[in-house]
Amino acid sequence: MGSVDLDAVSKIFSGPDGEIKAVQDVDLSIRDGEFVVLVGPSGSGKSTLLRLVAGLESITSGDISLNDESLTGVKPKNRDVAMVFQNYALYPHLTARKNMSFGLKMQGGFSESEIDTQVEEAASIMGIEELLEKMPNELSGGQKQRVALGRAIVRNPEVFLMDEPLSNLDAKLRATMRTEIQELQQNLGVTTIYVTHDQTEAMTMGDRIVVMNQGKVQQIGAPMDTYYKPANQFVAGFIGSPSMNFIPVEARWDEASLTLTHPNFELTFSETFEHIEERQTDDLVLGVRPEDIELRDDPGPNTIDVEIEVVEPLGKEQLFYYELDNGRYTASVEGHRQISVGETVTLQIPEETAYLFDNRNGETIKHQILPADPESTNEVFQ
Repeated sequence: MGSVDLDAVSKIFSGPDGEIKAVQDVDLSIRDGEFVVLVGPSGSGKSTLLRLVAGLESITSGDISLNDESLTGVKPKNRDVAMVFQNYALYPHLTARKNMSFGLKMQGGFSESEIDTQVEEAASIMGIEELLEKMPNELSGGQKQRVALGRAIVRNPEVFLMDEPLSNLDAKLRATMRTEIQELQQNLGVTTIYVTHDQTEAMTMGDRIVVMNQGKVQQIGAPMDTYYKPANQFVAGFIGSPSMNFIPVEARWDEASLTLTHPNFELTFSETFEHIEERQTDDLVLGVRPEDIELRDDPGPNTIDVEIEVVEPLGKEQLFYYELDNGRYTASVEGHRQISVGETVTLQIPEETAYLFDNRNGETIKHQILPADPESTNEVFQ
């Protein structure tokens, strides 16, 4: 299979309103056989970056190489990559079989029997043998996506490129196809670059995640690293559902403690100093994930009394929303716990699960403190 290296890759589009920096100075090395997910909101540059690898867009600056050979000037059909698109991109007038064989015929060098053999093998892998003679308009969304994946497999490429391939499917089918794509990639061992805006897909599918925003890479890391050790406030807010709460606070640094002041509360942390990377600013943002907030029966140290405004029952858990100084925040409790709108509850933010961010630039000052696990190889436990 193939390794892919991006060296200071940038893409700038020119328009009537000036230049648009779609991708800015991206450095990324993808190992042979690795599954890497590019994730970010709309307009973050992830799909543009994928199209640069495919050769569908030209690079403004930088270089992309496949197996240490530059792809500069190499036409898309000669790049030994196969792309799976969001809209399936099936020819409506061709059967599934002919759609899957089209790329091989255009590539040349294969006999009809060789093409038929490869199509049959790919169809077997995807479990779509009975669909080969059907037209695209006779197929469901999931079947179309399997045909599109089969068309990519037929080419036996060095790299799979997948641009939000599940976004047009319903939630249940999306979960099923997510598992199938993971198993497919693991069985074939093909290097895969996968684009999605869905952080759940990113967390569950990728060996590594590349979080992007406004054309820039915000963090590259294992899924659990981006969740427990976000590089900045953007990553912390994007990875995880429901999203992390961000509460502006003022900090007072003492030798033995850190006091965080907000119009509605005051928290004192005493065990955080060895986990804090920067103490120079008093303008901080307190970050806490909804599932880390604890409900207490009585007020005590580091507790906050809030009024529940909205309750969302989700089965195994309930989300409820409350306000602090005109900001709305979220907490999560067990699904069987009795809570109701208008009720006043006491919340506690445990020191070890709290995050701190520099309000000037969004950089992380303190991560969640995790228990040591000497048997784990995951960086979050080191």
